[in-house]
Amino acid sequence: MDTLIEIRNLKTHFFLDEGTVRAVDGVSFRIPNRRTLGVVGESGCGKSVTAQSILRIVPSPGKIIEGHILLASRNGEEEDSSGEPVDLAALDPGGAEIRRIRGREVAMIFQEPMTSFSPLHTIGNQICEAILLEPDADKESAREHAIEMLKQVGIPKAEQRIDAYPHELSGGMRQRAMIAMALSRNPRLLIADEPTTALDVSIQAQILDLMEALQDEYGMSIMFITHDLGVIAEMADEVIVMYWGKIVEQADVDTVFNDPQHPYTRALLRSIPQIGATAKQRLEAISGVVPHPFARLQGCPYAPRCTEAKMGVCNVGKPPALTEVAKGQSVSCFLHHDNRE
Repeated sequence: MDTLIEIRNLKTHFFLDEGTVRAVDGVSFRIPNRRTLGVVGESGCGKSVTAQSILRIVPSPGKIIEGHILLASRNGEEEDSSGEPVDLAALDPGGAEIRRIRGREVAMIFQEPMTSFSPLHTIGNQICEAILLEPDADKESAREHAIEMLKQVGIPKAEQRIDAYPHELSGGMRQRAMIAMALSRNPRLLIADEPTTALDVSIQAQILDLMEALQDEYGMSIMFITHDLGVIAEMADEVIVMYWGKIVEQADVDTVFNDPQHPYTRALLRSIPQIGATAKQRLEAISGVVPHPFARLQGCPYAPRCTEAKMGVCNVGKPPALTEVAKGQSVSCFLHHDNRE
């Protein structure tokens, strides 16, 4: 499968008075065309900052200090006329090149649309604003296209709802409007950052079904960020598990669920409620918390929480780089590194 976007050794750090936060610290992965990559991990593991890095919208004082974000050309029509991939990490975050790419090539759905939409403008105005970035668009055609997009994402009475303000729509309708705006310029990569977290279960299912249908229709790739492994099981083809700014396991979705190799991945799976569990059976929680962003740990950052850690090994040195333990499955863990030795 052709690669749409490839991340190589991405490092995004925040330089604060209290110290340096290594939010993303040497992440590498690829997303093929028309496939869905699931990104999982607890809060503070670097999932959202990775997505922000791709779009070059990392808030100050965060900076990409190393790595490459290679976006494949669109049939040789990308900004680089040679047809070579464009390195988004090398572009000016406020420059014309990255502004052309945002929305047209890569779009993003944010976690809470109420804070993403402007409360002062109608849904239609904000969708039309994105459409009008196309050079041949005018206000009339933009409005017609916006109405059509609202219909496609399942918003009833789109001709009237286009003039509604965000607070006049339900949470599910706002999320659908956010999807309509993200897809209004037919991007090749859709980044969905916790798009169903604030919704009830029935609306979550509708949004996930909608995204799958739109992926089939538009042929786009999806980077789906979530802490909900149930959503990953339904949506993803490939999965990366992140912890403290690094990828600790990477494999296809079936392998991650049926044969997880990293202790953190196994712990996440054990914390999922199980069908058939007794009424009084407690969920298994992961002890401890993700290390403080300013902490400088000597060994593996997961070692203090890991039930399989080898004292004198895991708490002393840094874990090895991702090591292939089976075909298509890579893990960063001393347990597997030692086994391979």
